[in-house]
Amino acid sequence: MPPRKADFALVLPSSEANLNNALDALRRQGLSIDDDNAYKRDVLDCVVSVLSLGAQKTCPHPAGHWGQRFWGIGREERGLHEELVAALNLTRENLGACQATIHLAGGFDPAYVNDAQAAMKIADAVLAKAGA
Repeated sequence: MPPRKADFALVLPSSEANLNNALDALRRQGLSIDDDNAYKRDVLDCVVSVLSLGAQKTCPHPAGHWGQRFWGIGREERGLHEELVAALNLTRENLGACQATIHLAGGFDPAYVNDAQAAMKIADAVLAKAGA
């Protein structure tokens, strides 16, 4: 069914029209940001894809493109991830060296040794998830 003139007036209100009334009418027709619709799913799929491309540092968008913002967010988050993995690796290596020194020196407080070993297991599990 072709749209009626009144339908266009709702979507593209004139300067005299009350925009709030037009938005309320659109929401009543199911076009709320909270409702599900294919357009929003498609837009969000695009945003998620651009975030992923930024994290992979591939296919950057040209200056001024709407996706450039999301590409940058993905890139920044990936950079932070890489920094955290490097910091965790360094901490894990130093904690392991401390444990070796304690073992060679004949040991210290068993609680410290046990807690440190538990912390190393947690670090190892996170590093394994990160692929490091």
